[in-house]
Amino acid sequence: MESFHKEANTFKGVEVLYFENAELTKFKGDKNSFATFGPLSVLYFKDFKRFVLQLNDWRYPLFRRIPISKEGNQHSPSYILPGLLDASYRLTLSDLPNTEGLANFEAILNHNSNFSSNGEENTLRRLEASPDDKLVRHTTVAHKESGGVTSTITEALKSATDKIKATAGGLKKSKGLPKKKRSNLSEIKVRDFKNEAKSTFKKNYFEASNKLSGEFLKRRKENTNLSQVREFNDLRKTAENAAATFFLRKEELEEALLNTKDIITQRGYTMEPLEKKGLMQNLKSGISGIKESIFGGKHAESTETSQEGGMTQASERRTEGSISQNRPSREIISVHDKVEKVPAPEGMSHYQA
Repeated sequence: MESFHKEANTFKGVEVLYFENAELTKFKGDKNSFATFGPLSVLYFKDFKRFVLQLNDWRYPLFRRIPISKEGNQHSPSYILPGLLDASYRLTLSDLPNTEGLANFEAILNHNSNFSSNGEENTLRRLEASPDDKLVRHTTVAHKESGGVTSTITEALKSATDKIKATAGGLKKSKGLPKKKRSNLSEIKVRDFKNEAKSTFKKNYFEASNKLSGEFLKRRKENTNLSQVREFNDLRKTAENAAATFFLRKEELEEALLNTKDIITQRGYTMEPLEKKGLMQNLKSGISGIKESIFGGKHAESTETSQEGGMTQASERRTEGSISQNRPSREIISVHDKVEKVPAPEGMSHYQA
């Protein structure tokens, strides 16, 4: 079921998971600077192939380089997420109806972040980089030199003031503004606004809105991802007709993605690339793995050696036999020396012996 605020310049996100009671706190050291609470939605955007956490106006895209740690128990877990300027977020879930939805949530964190639970290293950590969304933050020269937004805002205000001054100067130089003709009160007609007024709402608008909101809440509560433990690929491929959907503005979503990229740059999060092997190396490693699983390490080597030795001996025997058959003996040579050699007919040289 789709949300109501659909616009032309928006992206659709499928609500894979929904937690009704969540609390978010932003802290730096021992000081808390931000707090909010409400429902948490885990959205998946096919256009960017990425999961995004959303709580009210807070949106946090997941990247595989971002370290996320879990604290607490299964009934009220907390997740620590890094933020900009050395700050961090603490996301706490409470009043969970079951553990299946939480297991699916942590499966998403396992596959889309450097997730660790209570100090234990993530066994499903992906070494490859996140999907490339090809988003780059474009900064002005003044912003790069100053290192902040103040100079950019000052320049924008200055340019706007200069435009206003230029416009005012042009009006002063002109001969004068055109005079507007005065209207005669006797010519003004009395209008019946009560009869001419028309409603801007379409017929049955409120009934349709109530029906849509009811279906939206029904899809949200009956989402099978909240009651069944599912594989990650099944979570990622949640059908749009089986869950609620949201539409986020392009500017808001891209800004959230760029902010998370800034976190990665500021903190210096890096990941090791996967080792790339050629086709022959993969075939050799696969064959050796099969042999080791069937014969065992040393036994496989001895078997191969014995097989190679047997094949070598057999080939040597066959070679010696063929040589001995083709090589005439001394007795045959002595007999042939006494017998006259008869020329063989043309085209039948194989009968000469």
